[in-house]
This record gives sequence, structure tokens and C-alpha cells, in this order.
Amino acid sequence: IQTSDNKQYLSDYVVAKQTPVIDSISWKKKTGSVTVYANTHDPNNKTQYYKWDYDETWEIRSFYYAEFQWTTGTTIVPSPGYHNVCWKFDKSTSIKIASTIQLQSDVVSEAPLIDIPPSSEKLSVRYSIDVRQQALTKEAYEYLQLMKKNTESLGSIFDAQPSELKGNIKCLTDPGEGVIGY
Repeated sequence: IQTSDNKQYLSDYVVAKQTPVIDSISWKKKTGSVTVYANTHDPNNKTQYYKWDYDETWEIRSFYYAEFQWTTGTTIVPSPGYHNVCWKFDKSTSIKIASTIQLQSDVVSEAPLIDIPPSSEKLSVRYSIDVRQQALTKEAYEYLQLMKKNTESLGSIFDAQPSELKGNIKCLTDPGEGVIGY
């Protein structure tokens, strides 16, 4: 990476891992909320470190119908029907990782992805989730695990204290500069 101020950044060489396919996405209803899970395995027992992210889409119905529609500029015309259907989108914002290193086989069963509360509009009409899975190296997993701990588990005096994130990206033009990233 070269920035506009001529700083250069380079990551360590990392061999890309072949990511196995997702076996299934499942869900369970628990006391009103719905939890969505990822299920996967590697028959060669070589992956061992997994990461997921996702995009959500859900349909909502507005209370009022649109009797008019905007076409171009300032032109508003009567709508050829009453419309009250809208779609909303969201992306995952938390770090979802899992490891099978302590297991006899490389199988992930019901890794929780998202918990949708009962008051959410997401499940009121239609809901869709598009999940992506990535195989990680041990070092990438440890980096994300530390980042997750630093960003998601802080807030009380009993939580873990933040620690320094050491990724595999370095600044070539200023070796003393701290860089966050992997």
C-alpha cells in the first residue's frame, strides 16, 4: 500500500488457505429471540480456524401507502398502485470466529452468527441472510481473537483490559510507526 503522503506499507507473506464450503445455516428460537448459526467442516482436518461475516436483508411494510411516486427532477406522478413494501439491509459488525484446534475432527456445529431479538422488525415479514466463510491461519485467528477481545469485551472493571494489536502489516518508510491490520 502506498498512501498519498508516500508512506509505504507491506504485509508479511501469507499463503491463502482453501476455505471449505458452508454445510448449512440453521436457526433456533429461544425465549422469543431467534439465533442464526453456521455449520461447517473440513474432511481433511486442515482448516481449524474460521471466520464468518454476513449481509442481512429484510422486508418491512410501512403503515402508510405511497399514492405518488417521484420520477425525475421535481416530477411527482400518481403511483400505478398503492405501495407500502420496503427493504432494509445491514452488514455484520462484530467479529465471528471459531476454532476446532481442540477437537478431534475439524467440525463446527452451530457457531452463533446473530441473535435477533423478539422486538426486531427483521422477522416481521421476510428475512434473508447471506453468510460468507473464510479459512484463517493460526496467526490471523489470534489477531482477530485479540481484536474481538479489545473491541467487544470492554465496559466494566471485570472485563479484560485492552492489549496491543500486533498484525502482519509494517510501515516500510517509518518502521517505528504502529500499524493495525492483518
